[in-house]
Amino acid sequence: TPQQLGSGKRATRRGRSSPTHLGSAPDIVSTPGLTMGNPLTDGLGDDSDAFATTIGYVAVVLTLALFLAPVQTCLQVRRDGDIRDYSEVSFITSLFNCLLWVVYSSITPGRIQSFIINAVGGLLQGGYIVWFLTYSTGEAHRRIWQRTVGMVITFAIIICLDLLLIPHLGISSIIADDTAETDYLGVFCSVLNVGMYAAPLSVMALVVKTRSVEFMPLFLTLGVAGCTVSWAIYGIYVGDIWIGIPNYLGTVVAMFQLGLYGFYMNTEESRAAFAKVAKREPISINDEGEKDSMGSNTLTASLIQDDV
Repeated sequence: TPQQLGSGKRATRRGRSSPTHLGSAPDIVSTPGLTMGNPLTDGLGDDSDAFATTIGYVAVVLTLALFLAPVQTCLQVRRDGDIRDYSEVSFITSLFNCLLWVVYSSITPGRIQSFIINAVGGLLQGGYIVWFLTYSTGEAHRRIWQRTVGMVITFAIIICLDLLLIPHLGISSIIADDTAETDYLGVFCSVLNVGMYAAPLSVMALVVKTRSVEFMPLFLTLGVAGCTVSWAIYGIYVGDIWIGIPNYLGTVVAMFQLGLYGFYMNTEESRAAFAKVAKREPISINDEGEKDSMGSNTLTASLIQDDV
């Protein structure tokens, strides 16, 4: 029978059968979706056990640190009295991402850590957007409003389709024991996060082209790596493939980034870039003529997340 809206995924490990009497054969149960025995969907433990709780909150702390990275940019905007050439795109993208994951976590039992960090992240991104609106005028002010309203409308359409339309279409879930709403929203969240990895890939290409790690700061790269690894471990442990997929890919990308950093950190070009930072020279500007809201044209706030 169809599951009720919001029942989502079981809060315990899927695929765990009830004990059978000695000598009796276990019952064979046929369920739709993916078959049992898949570690990516069955998980390695319960959502509420000590390890899942610990790694979940480790991921929350690491993600929060990245969400707070744009505070320095906001302080600079306040000193300047104007957003100048900083871009708000990463804030709007991150807010969109956080809102989707908040809804996903709300309809999927046992996802308290994901709910907490995305709720906090959404508030922070919303605050950054308000900050940029406060310190922008003219065309820049209108652009921020238009992009933000467009994002909110897109979010509302997606959620209405997922929570109101899908339950009435009789669409089956992708994974056994999930609801269709959970799975299809999870697919969208994962695809959005995977798409965001185009940004770090472009940064990696720039590092190879310039033979300099100027555009790939170490601490931010380490932060993103820690974030993706912790959420990847959490995803595979609790059997949440939608949290897992973007972070499995993010872990691979992060490892390549760290490898590139180690390979190019001692080149003449990198040493020159380090010297420029030490002298507090102006940072570079991206191809659109806008500084990223993280303070450079490197990894953006939208990548954080990516991770969740």
